[in-house]
Amino acid sequence: MFFIVITDSYVVSKIVLCMINGFDSKKTRLLDNRESFKRGKEVNFHLSKGWCPINPATKSKIIDITINQPFDSKKAASLILKDSGFCTLVLRNLRTIFPDLDKIDPLEALIKIEQEKILELIRLPENSISKHSLKRASTRQTLEIKHNVYALTATEKLADTLELNSLNALWFGYCQELGMLLTAWNYPEQYSLAVVRQKKYKSDLNQEIEKLINISTIDIVNNLFREWRLDFQLGKDEVSLNQISKNNIDEKKVALLGATWSRAQDPKQFPESADNFECLSDSF
Repeated sequence: MFFIVITDSYVVSKIVLCMINGFDSKKTRLLDNRESFKRGKEVNFHLSKGWCPINPATKSKIIDITINQPFDSKKAASLILKDSGFCTLVLRNLRTIFPDLDKIDPLEALIKIEQEKILELIRLPENSISKHSLKRASTRQTLEIKHNVYALTATEKLADTLELNSLNALWFGYCQELGMLLTAWNYPEQYSLAVVRQKKYKSDLNQEIEKLINISTIDIVNNLFREWRLDFQLGKDEVSLNQISKNNIDEKKVALLGATWSRAQDPKQFPESADNFECLSDSF
């Protein structure tokens, strides 16, 4: 006789739910939704204690375009969107900046923010923005920051080349990458293991992260937006890379291309992205 010890509380709860409900699918599904909601609140609370740091280069660029140059709101929005740490800071403060709005379209709000408000946020002390620091970043965290910057930069350039709306493309790129970035900084052990697993099995990094922290990176983003009362939810309909071509390209697909290209630059860590992008580049 032998025993299997299950230490994962989420797995244990699923087994217990099935035992209680006699595998009644409707009851189990309802309780699954409650568990998902509870897990979302737990993750939101954990993330709110850490967030992710701002790139010092972004700080100097923001100050430059708001003080030393004629203020260009779209240029400012582009800079904000290309630094996920700063963009997250701005988004979680939109309700304070626009207190009279019932619904806040986040991208529209980013374009409308007055330069004084942007300066107030960028000048906040580092420890009030994030408990993390780039100076103390692990190798994996530095890697994720690098891929995040590369992905968003490539997204903007590709959107401009294809004469699409680059701000829309950057917005989708920010949303698609945010969950992964926040995981890297606030669940570093799980993120590192997810990178190892996706490399070993040539699998999807987002799926490996979900297996380890019991919530998808899309749900992380959507839960945060709900908490901040922003009028946007990232769709769960996956865009297949092999369905993308010059004839059906849009801003959301451009963001996916930017993210795939970014990780394809590091084929040792992300072999699946490298293979996908190599196949995809033939279509363009």
